[in-house]
Amino acid sequence: MGAQGVEFRLLGPLEVEQDGRVLPVGGRRQRALLTFLLLHANTVVARDRLIDALWGEDPPETAANALQVAVHTLRKLLGADRIVTRGPGYLLRVEAGELDLQRFTGSVERARGKRPADAAETLRQGLALWTGPALADLGETPFVEPERARLEELHLAAIEDRVAADLALGRHADLIPELEALVSAHPYRERLRREHMLALYRSGRQAEALEAYRSGRRLLVDQLGIEPGEELQELERAILCQDSALALPSMRAKSKLPAPMTPLVGRRLEVAAVTSLVRGSEARLLTLTGPGGTGKTRLALEAAWELVHDFRDGAVFVDLAPIEDPELVGSQILGALDVDEQPGRPVIETLKDALRGQQLLLLLDNFEGVIDAAPLVTQLLAAAPELKALVTSRLFLHVSGEHEYPVPPLAVPDLEHDALDSLGRNEAVELFAARARAVNPWFRLGAENIRIVAAICVALDGLPLAIELAAARTRELTPEEMLERLESRLELLTAGPRDAPVRQRTLRATLDWSFELLDSEEQRLFAALAVFSGGSTLQAAEAVCGADVAGLSSLVYKSLLGRKETSDEEPRYRMLETIREYAHERLRERGEAELLRGRHAEHYREAAERAAAQLRAGQPSSDVYVRLDADLDNIRAALRWADQASPELMLELAGLLKLFWRVRGHLDEGRRWLEGALAHEGFEATPGRARALEASGALAQRRGDYAAARQSWQEGLEIWQGLGDDAGVGRALGDVASAFDLEGDRERAIPLYEESAELLRRLGLEYELGTVASNLGVCLMSLGRLDEAARLYEEAVELCRSSGREEQLVISLFNLGRVSMLLRRREAASERFQGALRAASELGYREMIAYCLKGLGEVRAARGDAEAAARLLGASDRLFLELGAHMEASEQATYEHTVELLKDMLGEDDYEVAYREGRAFALEDSLALALGSSPGAPARGRPRARPRPRARR
Repeated sequence: MGAQGVEFRLLGPLEVEQDGRVLPVGGRRQRALLTFLLLHANTVVARDRLIDALWGEDPPETAANALQVAVHTLRKLLGADRIVTRGPGYLLRVEAGELDLQRFTGSVERARGKRPADAAETLRQGLALWTGPALADLGETPFVEPERARLEELHLAAIEDRVAADLALGRHADLIPELEALVSAHPYRERLRREHMLALYRSGRQAEALEAYRSGRRLLVDQLGIEPGEELQELERAILCQDSALALPSMRAKSKLPAPMTPLVGRRLEVAAVTSLVRGSEARLLTLTGPGGTGKTRLALEAAWELVHDFRDGAVFVDLAPIEDPELVGSQILGALDVDEQPGRPVIETLKDALRGQQLLLLLDNFEGVIDAAPLVTQLLAAAPELKALVTSRLFLHVSGEHEYPVPPLAVPDLEHDALDSLGRNEAVELFAARARAVNPWFRLGAENIRIVAAICVALDGLPLAIELAAARTRELTPEEMLERLESRLELLTAGPRDAPVRQRTLRATLDWSFELLDSEEQRLFAALAVFSGGSTLQAAEAVCGADVAGLSSLVYKSLLGRKETSDEEPRYRMLETIREYAHERLRERGEAELLRGRHAEHYREAAERAAAQLRAGQPSSDVYVRLDADLDNIRAALRWADQASPELMLELAGLLKLFWRVRGHLDEGRRWLEGALAHEGFEATPGRARALEASGALAQRRGDYAAARQSWQEGLEIWQGLGDDAGVGRALGDVASAFDLEGDRERAIPLYEESAELLRRLGLEYELGTVASNLGVCLMSLGRLDEAARLYEEAVELCRSSGREEQLVISLFNLGRVSMLLRRREAASERFQGALRAASELGYREMIAYCLKGLGEVRAARGDAEAAARLLGASDRLFLELGAHMEASEQATYEHTVELLKDMLGEDDYEVAYREGRAFALEDSLALALGSSPGAPARGRPRARPRPRARR
């Protein structure tokens, strides 16, 4: 109730209550007039519009006089200051909390994005305001019917939202009677039918759920001649096959959306429009368009949070701002989905497989920078019928099936006609006030400054980014000072391009103004930070830009730089992309762009060098790779610059990342960078070229291109020999030997392995020697020299442990298990396979997990535990398929022998049943079975399996 103890009620019969007493509003005309003014509270309503609303298209000649009499009567009842004359019409003042309709819609808005329990309670409070049908006592007044229908739609939608929240809380059994009544009252409302069917199904009443569908279908076909909508049909199919996706939303939503740092101010209509379009059956691809600064991303996030429970598999946010190459869009989406690229397989095919069958909302942000990748989106939508895409872009994608929603600026106030209270409720003014209070707790909107703030918002065309930048200055400047500076800057807009949108020019003026408020050192730092793509750490900003904590903090405070805390390293600083583009222009104006991009590239070359040294020094591999992951966008930017300006640096950087490209699965991208680097002339016999050739060969080997691997490694060997670098020669000899070995030429491989091992042992290079010893053991094992192979594996294990070579340790432990099986030492084999599996799962080395599951399946088969063995082979095959990896020939032979053995033991049918069960296991269930626990139960001491693959054997 309002501060004066007044409450207006529209959600039922019209009532006005003051201090606990219901006021006599009067006859039908006064009631209709008050209702229409309440529906447009705090807004000027023209007299002609009021006459049309009350009398329709053919009003009597006395309508104007009758309207004045009705207004006069209401003023006497409510007070002369309640209904004020404004220009050609009237405005009814309503304070916060006085109108039940506003309180109801506020409850609906607050429920958005909340947890189901909070959403359900908030919606109940709002729905309790309804005392009957809306506008129930106004008869046939012309405006009433459409307004009544609108309000009843809001009422029903809120009921549906509350039911959905209750369903998410597991209250399905309690909801059934209510839903039966609602479906009976609103038989054509399909969302209510879906909720009714779902409540019945979750209550164990599957047959009744299907009958509810059939009766609804008969009604729609018989009375309207249409079939139920696609979503209702899908629910019937899911119930028929008892789809696990029908479990509680809280158990299945896999949303990966960033949590907004500040509440959304305004945008109520836009959020409703976007969510309605996405929920509809026509718009599977919706693009939010508009110039930089209109708040496209924030609007899309708010809509996605509201929609997340509409999708069985949740929603995923993909930030495309850091990348410039359209070919990397697929990889960026895979990363957001936590799906690995598959060696030898196009990214698009991996994406299609990952999304096929998913009921998912994909939010693709900042698409304008990679617009040539637009056809990828339609390919994914075609492959995944239940996928929907919500895109933000300054440009329309221009692909088939696309729907566009132009995001408008915030509505700005009418400086000439709006009253002070109306100004305070304007969305743009509310945003300014909210952001101003965030930086200046003493800031308050009042009669002395509200018109000035409104004028600032009008001058900024309601652009959210521009308003936020202006509000960030409230500690240094008063609103009057801001407006004076803004107006002087806006005069310069006439010099801008005539065909550029006004809002873009206004934003530039705002950024100009914000930039000029910085002191000279802040301006220098702001421009310099533009060289970072995807943000930077403090240490990187110090090294490249000469930054310090005070300077960075000042830019964060002034809303020109963002600061994000991370769980595993120091905070990262990042610019919004619109601001970064502006900073780039300033950097070019200063003539320092090339200098700083060179420093930037050199910094990340040094970072790659440090990472390689840390791996050699035994630091945990996963920690090293996490740091490189965080700076992948900067690494790409450094490689792009070096490709044009410093080919030698490009060679060194791409080559130093050999293990990173392999371990993180960036095989195609790594090969592109390496091939581009190796194509440059003038560095034919340098260490950088030799390292790049090592890396190129390693990636070719992972892709099964052994001839290309041997060619790269052979060229690298010749360079190291020419340079007289014994360490490089030792590595390269082992690489070339590995290529011959994989091609089946072991007579040439063994002498090279031995020569490599002798040289590396003499140099004391244990890190590399472990790999060569293990690879030579594999070669000898394939020739039946088992005892020699076992000794080499034991040596490799000790070398890897002493040097901290984690990936190779996993391989060597597995190889020990393999040779133990060949020597019929099954207990030793099981122990070594399990040790390798634990280490591989800790690293997330998925290819070696697959090999270990296969090895343990062979052990179980030899012990007579046939069903468990078949399940383990199924789990192993699933991993190999997901990775696109090919089992080595020797491993394939033992696999086929085990399959035949198991079919003899179980029979073909029972083998297939157990095998398919294993293929359906989640990774953690596969690990549990392999390490001795039952699927679904936690394996004792089992490490957490990370989702990324590591280096190939």
